[in-house]
Amino acid sequence: AAGVAAAPVFDAADVVADPHLTARHMLMAIPRHDGIEEPVLTPGNPVKLSKMAEGPDTEPPTLGADTDQVLRDELGLDKEALEGLRAAGVIGPPPSRGTIGP
Repeated sequence: AAGVAAAPVFDAADVVADPHLTARHMLMAIPRHDGIEEPVLTPGNPVKLSKMAEGPDTEPPTLGADTDQVLRDELGLDKEALEGLRAAGVIGPPPSRGTIGP
């Protein structure tokens, strides 16, 4: 009535509970494997195409999951060199499968 553009502002709980966002798959729940039961909520893809899958096919890689492969591919390091870097504390141990975070 005052000629001012206005709209409701959601807080985090409102966003998570919004039925429209749920119906459009705008929040993707990624399971955690670090002892915390609640999944990590990440934004879904706002672009919806009729012949494309709705979400990621896999979980994102865990911290350090690609270290060995990157060092092999980019620097040509072999297994012994990687073990030497680990022994010197330059890189961490390979993550356990199914973990998120350090």
